[in-house]
Amino acid sequence: EFFTLPIENAPGWYRYHPLFRQYLVTELKRILPRAEIAALHLHASFWFDGQGFLEKAIEHAFAAENTKTAVDIFLNHRREITSRDDWLSLQRLLLMFPRDVINKQPEMRLAEASVLLFQAQHSRVAAILDEVESSLAKSRLTKSDRNRLEGEIAARRSAAAYWAGDVAQSSLLARSAVKKLPPEWWQPREQAKMFLSVCL
Repeated sequence: EFFTLPIENAPGWYRYHPLFRQYLVTELKRILPRAEIAALHLHASFWFDGQGFLEKAIEHAFAAENTKTAVDIFLNHRREITSRDDWLSLQRLLLMFPRDVINKQPEMRLAEASVLLFQAQHSRVAAILDEVESSLAKSRLTKSDRNRLEGEIAARRSAAAYWAGDVAQSSLLARSAVKKLPPEWWQPREQAKMFLSVCL
């Protein structure tokens, strides 16, 4: 009990005292080869992901030098976070990734555009969506995935166009978004419906 501390606002959860934790980490590095330590980090990443601790899961994936797993964790939870309109959590997760990783992932760039819309940084959204659209043209996607991403792009463009005062363009883009987005991606779909209603 001298080596553990209770975690605030998490009854039943404990953590090692920082000094004891540092000792264990030092010993681990001394005893185990790098590959085995990476495997432990990856196992921890999967566990934290399963428990819903996404930041910890991504942190351990990077500690395991497994960028693909970190990206997969983000993408697997993007819809759920977006559906909650939890833009601050989405932004925190995005900030964990290097810029070159984000730039290679159209869905991560879309998430970035969504956060910027929430922050009313409309002028920055168009450039990101142009880049995403350009990358989609070169990618090999299933028809359903392409429609979904194009629908989300249209929904975000519709919002940006409305706030820029272009009601006709916003309405046109909103119609396209509603047509292409599947029901389970309801946040951008409902957003498009809202802007279409306002435009009408």
